[in-house]
Amino acid sequence: MKNVLTLAIILILSYSASFAQDLAGRRIINGNLNFNLINNNNSNQSNFNSNIALLYGKIKSDNTYLALGGRLGISNFSTATGEFEKYSNTLYQVGPSVAYGKFIPLANKFFYAPELGGNITGYFGNGTGIGATINVSPLRFMYHFAENFMLTAQLGSAGLGFQQLNDVTIIDLSSSIANNSGIGVFYTFKAK
Repeated sequence: MKNVLTLAIILILSYSASFAQDLAGRRIINGNLNFNLINNNNSNQSNFNSNIALLYGKIKSDNTYLALGGRLGISNFSTATGEFEKYSNTLYQVGPSVAYGKFIPLANKFFYAPELGGNITGYFGNGTGIGATINVSPLRFMYHFAENFMLTAQLGSAGLGFQQLNDVTIIDLSSSIANNSGIGVFYTFKAK
């Protein structure tokens, strides 16, 4: 019985490893699109945030990848204090992004895939400044459900952010198991 169990485990691991080797050499495209709109009629305030990030990389033979890309965004905050008096602040955000990750096969087409990433952001518009963030997703899993697509599930993250905007400095340290949970899609393809 012990030999049968050992043989079954070896077969499952070798099948998973052979499937993971199929990822080597594939190109990846990973993107995020965020949109947030808050309109409070009681206080005459509205807040709008939107950003898009796109990363491109290649999976190496050891199932690691380095993806490079960029981020674009816009934020607007407006409030009306009187009948004719209105204040509005618009910021544009642009900068490079990077991500490093690894695919560790757990079962057929199912991977543990931790990731470390970050970006540098320049702010323009009603204010100017610079910001930087670094984040880690230690509990991220992927399922390769189709030839070119992987479904991702993230169960938390931790991050450190810095922002200098005009005369204001913000340092943000965050971690979460539940609040940053999410699912997404990871696109892979073989380059010719």
